[in-house]
Amino acid sequence: MKNIIAIASAKGGVGKSTICCHLAKAFTSQHKKVILIETNAGLRGLDIFLGVKDVVYDLGDVLKQNCSLKEAILNVKYNENLFLLAAPFSFDIMLSGKAMFKLCNSLKELFDIIIIDVRTDPVFSFEIKNIVDIFLIVVTLDAVCVRDTALFSNMLSSKGNCKPTLRLIINKLKKNIKKTSPFKNLDDIIDETNLQLIGVLPFSKDMQYKTQHGKNLNAKSVLYKIFTAISKRIEGKNLDIII
Repeated sequence: MKNIIAIASAKGGVGKSTICCHLAKAFTSQHKKVILIETNAGLRGLDIFLGVKDVVYDLGDVLKQNCSLKEAILNVKYNENLFLLAAPFSFDIMLSGKAMFKLCNSLKELFDIIIIDVRTDPVFSFEIKNIVDIFLIVVTLDAVCVRDTALFSNMLSSKGNCKPTLRLIINKLKKNIKKTSPFKNLDDIIDETNLQLIGVLPFSKDMQYKTQHGKNLNAKSVLYKIFTAISKRIEGKNLDIII
């Protein structure tokens, strides 16, 4: 079981936060107690995606010791097993790898799963790699994104003694890949990044709408089944990848 999951990317705008939300919900549907940590200081968004209102204390307040850690943990409405530690509103507060190590050690006593929405910063990703059990690296069909992902994954796996588990999520896949991407098929992206695939998410306006409005995916939808399959593959179960 991978208890600390980092969802990261080499390029912004790939859908990390959306994936964080729905993957967390997939784990809670299996009766896991889950907390999401948002690390992108000044650019908070998970509170909207999760339908959390009236954020009084955030991660910045914890770091500045304005409140206790438990005071900053927010329960997501209508989901008793899902919690959020919101990013600071101030751009001046930066979470270091050392602070993240201390934070995760405290949260491991309270939660089954910790999901980190990692800001797009390779240095920060490298700082936390000794803490994280698995990095889910999100890529789109953009050629620049794929190239940068290959460089990013090489950095995480080659430097230092610790080599965390790295897995690939391909996001925003459109039906005719040849017309929307410079790649012929998904195998080309997997070969380019040299990462093991754990999930493929189609481009979906419905998921965009529901995420922006803090709503859940339909439990009978393909997207719901994909997130459930990803969560179970993280747990070590041998499920087919749904495309």
